[in-house]
Amino acid sequence: MNIAQTIFQKVKDLPDAQAQEILDFVDFIQTRYGKSDHQVAKQELENKASMALSIAQYAGMVQLEATEQTRHLEDFDAADFVMMQHESH
Repeated sequence: MNIAQTIFQKVKDLPDAQAQEILDFVDFIQTRYGKSDHQVAKQELENKASMALSIAQYAGMVQLEATEQTRHLEDFDAADFVMMQHESH
């Protein structure tokens, strides 16, 4: 049996008032020592996943823009170039 299970076994039969005291103490310990290593690791993983998603979305937008520009250049032919040169003079 792990520590959490042992605590549960001891607390489950306590009256609500005493169980609340245990819960308050757990909250105090969490506040005093901060997040557990598991919580910190989970938060870091969520942050990295969010950043990776943002990068992927940005890369997708850049790729889409490059594809659209390439299509525009493919539609641009020699006649358009000659016309553009003629208009600029």
